[in-house]
Amino acid sequence: MNSAQTYFKLEAERYETCINPYLAVLGAQTTVLGGQQTLNSLHVQQITDPVVLVEALSGGWDRSQLPGTWQVSEKPLKADTRIEPLDRY
Repeated sequence: MNSAQTYFKLEAERYETCINPYLAVLGAQTTVLGGQQTLNSLHVQQITDPVVLVEALSGGWDRSQLPGTWQVSEKPLKADTRIEPLDRY
């Protein structure tokens, strides 16, 4: 992205010194804007990909499937938290 912006600045300076036509500046600006659009698309994809993954793994976003407040704050039973030794052989 920085290289595209540098390219645009150089083309603008060359236009101001009458070395390049304005068409070259427009081409450089198009390059910068295309890079910004790609960057924005990647940000949107980065945000939406986890949602698509959860949906693909049969995860639902229905509120009725979420645990209630009492289920989250309820203390687990001792039997559920006890660690039993494994048989070695």
